[in-house]
Amino acid sequence: MTVCAERFRLRPSTSAYTFAEGETLTPILLERRFTLNPVLVVLPVLRMIETLIHPRLPTPFRMTKRLVGSIVLLLAISLIWPVPLINIFPALVIAMISLAYIEEDGLLLCISVVAALVSLAFTAAIVWATIEAPAMIERLWLSVRTS
Repeated sequence: MTVCAERFRLRPSTSAYTFAEGETLTPILLERRFTLNPVLVVLPVLRMIETLIHPRLPTPFRMTKRLVGSIVLLLAISLIWPVPLINIFPALVIAMISLAYIEEDGLLLCISVVAALVSLAFTAAIVWATIEAPAMIERLWLSVRTS
């Protein structure tokens, strides 16, 4: 029997595990190395982001503050729309805008604004389709019934 198998055994009547007195599952999980150090996982990603994002193409702060604020407000409103998996792209665009704004990267900010406009156009098309869908279904239903 292994060390883990000695510490707990399966009861024949149930699927619950019984432990030796005073033992918890935590030492077993640590022993089997189920945990990862989150710093070691995130550090290479942060290093890559730092090489890609740096201050370039300076933008005037007063002009971009209102533009970025209004775009992020519209993207946040588009996050409310209850269609599954549609809020991933606006959330990523908000993250891109925040990184570009914090790092003062004007090029990434321009790319983010274009991505935000694409995201808002896509959301507007979905909203329009949702509003127009009952009328389209009614017209289709009436055309099928009359023919």
